[in-house]
Amino acid sequence: MRDVIVGLDAGTSVIKAVAFTLDGVEIAVAGTKNTFRLGSDGAATQDMARCWEDCAATLRNLVARLDPARDRIAALGVTGHGDGTWLIDGTGAPIGEGLMWLDSRAAGWVASYAGGE
Repeated sequence: MRDVIVGLDAGTSVIKAVAFTLDGVEIAVAGTKNTFRLGSDGAATQDMARCWEDCAATLRNLVARLDPARDRIAALGVTGHGDGTWLIDGTGAPIGEGLMWLDSRAAGWVASYAGGE
């Protein structure tokens, strides 16, 4: 029987995974601290490969806690933190750092464009 739903959220500060039964009962949880870099120029970037690795590690940790219920997983839902720009090449590989929702380097340009400064 496949009666376990898994959710994964790559949030700004923590990558979280949780498993529920179809009745909504939480049966396992796992988490990994998420990392990002803040620059003095307002940059907020994230190593996309590391984020992927941390998501995979979080899921492995969750699945280990599910044993033997891991064979009952029916679906995986995935979400991530806010808006951002995560560019990849034709093979799906990152072409640089991911720009996070809190990157403020364009704030001055936006203000001038909007008639501010």
